[in-house]
Amino acid sequence: MNIYQRIALILGVVIVFTLIKWDVFVFADENKMSPVALRDLPGVYLAIDERIEEGSLTKEQIQTDIELKLRMAGIKVLSHEEFLKAAGRPFLYINTHIIKHETGKFYIFYTQVELYQGVYLVRKPKVETIGVVTWSTRHVLGLTYNLDDIRARVKDQVDSFINAYLSVNPK
Repeated sequence: MNIYQRIALILGVVIVFTLIKWDVFVFADENKMSPVALRDLPGVYLAIDERIEEGSLTKEQIQTDIELKLRMAGIKVLSHEEFLKAAGRPFLYINTHIIKHETGKFYIFYTQVELYQGVYLVRKPKVETIGVVTWSTRHVLGLTYNLDDIRARVKDQVDSFINAYLSVNPK
């Protein structure tokens, strides 16, 4: 695709999005991961991508939102010290990218929530790998005029994690 085709494509997408009066437009792919890797999980440490910082949306807001959701669901949020001592060192990674359009009128965003754990290879039982994705939400790519919509999408993805966790760890 040459530069003129790319420019035409981008302009076409921008025109379509400015004509559509939706607050949020989202593309998502299907989550096909099994929740089995969440069985007997001692809790999770939170790792939030720094790129979530945009305008009034802060990492601290997202951290607070997620910690509250996890604790309300009965999932322990591990401190850094607990994380280092936990078997498999599980951490929930909130992966985000937010781009403010040059007009300043809307944001293009990508979010995904992934659980990483150290795992042992069957062929080499003494060797633990570092940080393998053992569960993941769907990728969300969207366009919004409001940063709170991005915050809500991250919360929805954490809800997917909580539901998967509770499906294999009933109370």
